[in-house]
This record gives sequence, structure tokens and C-alpha cells, in this order.
Amino acid sequence: FPTRRSSDLFQITLADRRQSGPQDQKRLEAERKVIEGRSKQLLDTSDSRRAARDLYQQALALWKELGDTVEEANTLHFIAQTYRGSGKASLDQCISSYRQALERRGEEDKQATAYTVLDMAGAYSDVDKFSDALTHYTQALDLFEALGNRRGQAAALYGRGLTNARAQKMNEALKDYEPALRIYTESRDRHEEARTLHAMGGAYDVLGDPRAQTFFLKALEGWRDKIGRAHV
Repeated sequence: FPTRRSSDLFQITLADRRQSGPQDQKRLEAERKVIEGRSKQLLDTSDSRRAARDLYQQALALWKELGDTVEEANTLHFIAQTYRGSGKASLDQCISSYRQALERRGEEDKQATAYTVLDMAGAYSDVDKFSDALTHYTQALDLFEALGNRRGQAAALYGRGLTNARAQKMNEALKDYEPALRIYTESRDRHEEARTLHAMGGAYDVLGDPRAQTFFLKALEGWRDKIGRAHV
């Protein structure tokens, strides 16, 4: 998800506060809370997600006071993410936050809209709501195609493929993995290329297709190559 001011890492100094007016101070405070929330969210525990959500809610109230609908939308998107990983019990709150984010997205915010729809698809897939997940992955794919966003297209294709695989529709999954793999290969994204190769190997394995081993080996080679490059 491409972020804006709120997720840029920076330090707020006392001098900044002394030199800024009330509205600027309120904005700095909102940004600080979002950054703190992102840090806690990355810890990815139930307690850290709850703490992140509390900080995001505080930031959201400040964005509303400032009338900044862009940052309201971004923060609602982050709030929705904190509900993921909590199972079906939190799905309604999660989807509600994503929908509120979409309501605040303007026509000029099409990239962010596409990523929010993509995230909604993932939320549905997390709890085996396969039909809803596939619908949203397709919507996200259409949006990314219209924007010419190849990485977004690949992410939507991979997500739709993974959802089909979880729904035991291996042939459908492979139809999505293949174009995703082409994009990752063309863009030289070795990590995502290897991940997609591994997913394809898994689908072929379930189908009893001997090509599974070839894809698993290619995935392993990709990960090894990535690790080797990291240590050069």
C-alpha cells in the first residue's frame, strides 16, 4: 500500500513545535501517532495490533478535525489492517474500515483505491470467504490494469490464484499464477518470482503433476540467488 505523509519516517523536534501554529502542531501529532501505530503494527501480535489501532483512532480524530480526507482514508486503511489476523470475529470491523477508507478516496486517488480493494480481497481470503475475495481481487486487477500498474496487477493475480488454490481450484489458480510470474520475471523481482514458482509447484503437486518438482526447484534457486545477492 503506497503511503503518504503519515508513514514517512521522521523525527518531530521541539523546535518544530515551537515554530508551528496550532493546526501544524495538530498535524504533527496525528503523524506521530500514525508512525507509532505503524511501528506497533509491524510487531504483529494481538496486543500490538490493538495498541496500533488505538493510536490510529486517535490520529483519525485529528485528521477529521483538520479536514484531511486523504489522511483519514490512509488511517482507516491501517485500522482495517489491524483487524486482519483476528479471524472471522473481526471481519465486519475490518471490512467496515476499508469501506470507510474507500468512501474518502477521491477520483485523483485511484492508486490508493486499488490497493485498498486489494487489501479487502486479502481480508476475505484470510477467513475463507472465497467468493467475496475473488470478486475484490478481480476489481483490484481491473483498477491496476487501467492505471498501468504492473506490480499491482501481479499482486492481484497472485492473490486471486492463492484464493483459488485454497478453494481447491488448482487449474484456475495456475491461470492466475502464470501471468503474475511473467510480470515478476520481467521486473526482476526475485522474491516474488520465487514465491509464485513455489505456489505453482504446490498447485501442480495437488494435481499430481510431476512438473511440481521443477517449480519447487526453480523457487529454491530463486531464493538462494536472492540470499546470495544480499551477502555480496
